[in-house]
Amino acid sequence: MNRYVIFLIIIFAAISGTAEGGGAVAKRQQAGEARAHVKPRIAAPPVVVFPPVSQDEVNDVADLSDVVASLKISSRAWALLIDQEAKEVVVWQFMQDFRRAGITISKPPPFYVQTIDAMAQGDPQMLQQPFDRLLQVVAIMEYDFDNGQDKDALARKVLSPQAFEHNKKRLGLK
Repeated sequence: MNRYVIFLIIIFAAISGTAEGGGAVAKRQQAGEARAHVKPRIAAPPVVVFPPVSQDEVNDVADLSDVVASLKISSRAWALLIDQEAKEVVVWQFMQDFRRAGITISKPPPFYVQTIDAMAQGDPQMLQQPFDRLLQVVAIMEYDFDNGQDKDALARKVLSPQAFEHNKKRLGLK
């Protein structure tokens, strides 16, 4: 089974709170029957039955909040994410954080996944910084970081003079 599907099932179960074992549901039903004369019984939520999963797959699946929390400290976990779709979800999550701060990044998550992967292959040290900073720098280099400031001035501020000139040529702006 695709790890991404398993990842989504776990996230859904955690959010909905329905991933409890049948024993817990039975105990709640018994307690409800004992108090039936006091207050009306409310039907217990359905029990979610997960398909069998190997231990290796379980070890590979992490909660999105754990991944995002780790990436806020260092982007090293980025290299451990294998699934393209999971990376896109992570990029989207960080883009939403920027949007809540009034900053727009317009290019789609798949673009940033590919760009960051390619850059990290050339310079693995870049993954030492927090992912929000990494995404910010890449978006600034792409002139896609809209915080109200002049994009050229912002790129000049973030990049070295040599990198700035190289970046402008790469984008065909000079």
